[in-house]
Amino acid sequence: MKIKILSVLVMSALAMTGQAHAKTNTPYFEQTSQNIYQKIQNKLNDIKSLAENSNNIIVGEDKQRYIEINNTRYRLNSDNYLLFDFPSSFTDESSFRNVFDFIPPEWELTWNDLGVVIVNTQFGNYDYGNGCLIEYMPAATQLDADTRVIIETASCAWNSNLLPSHSPASLSLLEATHDTATLTWDKVEKADLYKIYRDGMMVAQSSATKSLTFKDISLSSETRYSYQIEACNQYGCAEEKSATLAIETLPTPEVIPNTPPPPSLINNGTRTNIVNWNVTSGATHYQVFRNGEIIADDLTDVSFVDTAATGVTQNTQYQYAVAACNDTGCSVPSQTADVHTSAMDKLAINVKNIDPNTNSVGVNIRSQYTSNQIFSENKSYSKKGIYDYGRGIYFSQNDGGKYWVQINRQPTNGQICQSDSHNYKRTQGQNVVAVLDCLTPATLTSLVPQQITLHPTQTDFYLSMPLLHRVADGKEIITSSYIMTSSNEKVVTISKNGKLIPQAEGESIITVQANPEYYDVATPITYTVRVNAHQQSVVLQNVEIGQSTLLSPRSEHQIIAPKAKTMVRAYLYAQDASDTTMPAVNMTLSANGQTMTTAMTCPTEAKVGPFDAPSYDRAETCYSIIDEQTARTFIDNNMVMNISTDTGLSMTTMPKVNIHSTLNLKLVPGYNDRSEALAPDIDAFSDTIKQAYPLSTVNISVRESVETPSVLNQSLDIVEKIRKLETDGLSYFYGLVPGGCYGTVGLAFVGGTSAVGRDASCPPYLRSVFVHELGHNFGLNHAPGCGKTSSEAFWNSDAWEGVDQGKHSPSPLFDRTNNNVISPKDPSIHSDSDVMNYCTGDRFTQYNYSKVASHINAKSWFSNTTTNLLQTTEPTLMISGEIVDGKVWLDPVIMSDNTMYEDNGTSNSTFTILINTTDGAVMYPVHFNEIDHSDKKTFSLQIPASAHINAIKMFEGEHEVTIEIKGLKEQKTKTIDQSPRTNTVELSGSEVIWNHVKYPWLTVVHIKADGSRQALSINATGGSVDLSGYDLTLGTLSFSLSNGISSVMKTEQL
Repeated sequence: MKIKILSVLVMSALAMTGQAHAKTNTPYFEQTSQNIYQKIQNKLNDIKSLAENSNNIIVGEDKQRYIEINNTRYRLNSDNYLLFDFPSSFTDESSFRNVFDFIPPEWELTWNDLGVVIVNTQFGNYDYGNGCLIEYMPAATQLDADTRVIIETASCAWNSNLLPSHSPASLSLLEATHDTATLTWDKVEKADLYKIYRDGMMVAQSSATKSLTFKDISLSSETRYSYQIEACNQYGCAEEKSATLAIETLPTPEVIPNTPPPPSLINNGTRTNIVNWNVTSGATHYQVFRNGEIIADDLTDVSFVDTAATGVTQNTQYQYAVAACNDTGCSVPSQTADVHTSAMDKLAINVKNIDPNTNSVGVNIRSQYTSNQIFSENKSYSKKGIYDYGRGIYFSQNDGGKYWVQINRQPTNGQICQSDSHNYKRTQGQNVVAVLDCLTPATLTSLVPQQITLHPTQTDFYLSMPLLHRVADGKEIITSSYIMTSSNEKVVTISKNGKLIPQAEGESIITVQANPEYYDVATPITYTVRVNAHQQSVVLQNVEIGQSTLLSPRSEHQIIAPKAKTMVRAYLYAQDASDTTMPAVNMTLSANGQTMTTAMTCPTEAKVGPFDAPSYDRAETCYSIIDEQTARTFIDNNMVMNISTDTGLSMTTMPKVNIHSTLNLKLVPGYNDRSEALAPDIDAFSDTIKQAYPLSTVNISVRESVETPSVLNQSLDIVEKIRKLETDGLSYFYGLVPGGCYGTVGLAFVGGTSAVGRDASCPPYLRSVFVHELGHNFGLNHAPGCGKTSSEAFWNSDAWEGVDQGKHSPSPLFDRTNNNVISPKDPSIHSDSDVMNYCTGDRFTQYNYSKVASHINAKSWFSNTTTNLLQTTEPTLMISGEIVDGKVWLDPVIMSDNTMYEDNGTSNSTFTILINTTDGAVMYPVHFNEIDHSDKKTFSLQIPASAHINAIKMFEGEHEVTIEIKGLKEQKTKTIDQSPRTNTVELSGSEVIWNHVKYPWLTVVHIKADGSRQALSINATGGSVDLSGYDLTLGTLSFSLSNGISSVMKTEQL
């Protein structure tokens, strides 16, 4: 029971009034009270410990127990808790503080029921049960046995007598502008800071010791605001805010904007400058100055395009400035910025949406180079991006120079690109961008079942991609640019190349969409894949197919040639030894509207347990050989293959089949004064090519022998010239050169169509040398191994063990001759590494094999159907030569009535050639031929013939390079004392005579009755050529007479 006398209640009421508006600081109150509470508890515990020792106890005459503290006796109760007697004076705290001498003076100590109530005079109160106090109650046995002290902090708050008594009554406006208001007020006692409120929200607080004013900034003009102020100190704030002061800001004054910084300038062509600047505060419009004169006024944008319309001209320095304006006026113009217009406009090519997995789109770019010269160049682009064309366009007139970007070759995969500059445009005196957009509308269809069941051990199954067809004409598009997702990757995942990897039993939806960056396809294809660990005794684990390397259908490098002999293998295993009986296995092929089913040859008993490595034993798996007759119908693009058993197992797939597979090859035997090339074995050539390359048809013809030096470089030049004069645009030319079988035994144009190598007297001439050099023609570089290295990233990958040495993967190989399966280490292939290194092997790794297939697919002359590749029936000029020590040695120019041929030049260069004719001048780019084993800089190009060439010049960048015609000085010397036997050229019996004084060089080509061509003489000199060794009974003779830089053509019917 708590007892309070009236005086205590009155004092407490006076001391603790007005707490409702006091500032709270709960952490401080709780920490301070808890500190005092803990010290009291510790003191009482110390006294109890002393009381437990009878030597410290004093028994009074009243039989009560006492303990002495600081020379003062205090009674103890039975629990050894100290008892306080009622003090002689109610305000006397001495008996309490004698015991609790650590309590600061701002705490009030009051007797209550033999104990004491302790309250802080600044923030405490006596609201029992919800108060702010500490009380020692020795008689409170209902408390915990270890304490008689309670603490309450729920309502602690600073007492109101510590706070400012009121907020300022004198709030007034000192000054107002269009965007500020300055307030002032009188000081309030006990206030050491003031809070300022605008429209009910506090915006600042101001220190009274520094200022009794406040400037509110960033206000809106002509706007009413209401302010209040509140006086505060460390204990809190006055009970109420001040009265509201209403103010209104002034209108915005009319002032001229500040001067802007200098503009930023961009030259965008010969007659176009772009002027940009930043927004200026207070400006409503702008002026632009050029060379001190206003050229544009009242501009609301912060950009201006200055063109020929206002006088901009090419190759000129200009200064620009900008002034900011409003209705009041304009600022002083900014400091000037300089820009120089270009001498020529620039062209960029923006290639959009091209499929990177196809070959390039080819374009012809023509650009005006001078007032009467057009630069023509064929370029190709295989990746999206904005490409700087790099050649200027002449500024011929106010609407600029002419240019076009015409597509002359669409990507061979079927994607269709469009040019927005197909016809001549003009630059309008500014840099221009031509857009090539290859986004192709298409549809998807699937030829395989869209319900797929996998066994958990089928870890090498690849999803057959749907077919993609153009919307425009229904033609198929060949691509690997698909996006594949699995709806439940806990059941099955799918890799970027379509490999399905079972994870657990269940079902997942595989969605396949053509990449929308390249193809506009409305509806994707979906496949339902179920992973089911069925209980059949024999499981179909995997299928292999191949014509060289046997790989899983649709795997990364799997590719076969159409219409070619093919092996198919099926890996089946028994789940345990209790039942190993092999079921009947069938292979069904569907293609070209026909279906064929055949029984596969299988072992009687299945192997127990899954295959953990490829099998090199044909008898260990089921297999079928698709012979060439069957292959002509069924091995074709979009062939569907199903492997099934009589026990219900089934696997359907669409192996990747190339589109093209025909090679036309002309062999050119050579001879010299020492020996003649051995006659080639045509059948051996054909069999070797079909085994090594993804080709099914090889058409080989053997040309009449031609005189060639034993030096391979020189022989390659001769074979290349023969190819240009005789080619049908479909054939590769390979020269067989007699000579030593050591050192370099073959040379080829990388990516070209001509190569040479030693003849059959050099034992590896066919399987190693020829296959290797033809690989260079097909775009392959050297593979690593046996001394060679390669910078191609694949050879440095971890695709399989030994790949960095050009080794074959562990995949089995198909031996077409014996219809057998062999290991990649089988001695019959001479080396277990790629034929493109120097280890004398005769097979490609699957990586290079697939690269060759891509090359074949990209070239139309590998087509299985007869294709007319004639690009023009007009005469052309063959210009070729080499650069030695910075000087150009030009072969005598030859005029030919043969078709435009495929340019062997593959490497980009900074060289250009200018052909100045009576029809005008045209510049062409010069691409150097890349020859394996050689750093020689040779070039060749074929251009439309002109009536007369006045001059040929070559430039490296802007620098003209010296040109000399090979043999010209010698020919001039030889003909000084000789008179020509005819004015031009004529055939006399079997002898051709010509005016060798005017035309030192003669080239003769026989166009036979069947249309085939044979070069009889190339750049002959001396005035006569004997053709008695040739059959000239039918056809036409074509004579090309050359003075070195110009050529004329004559023909004679036989």
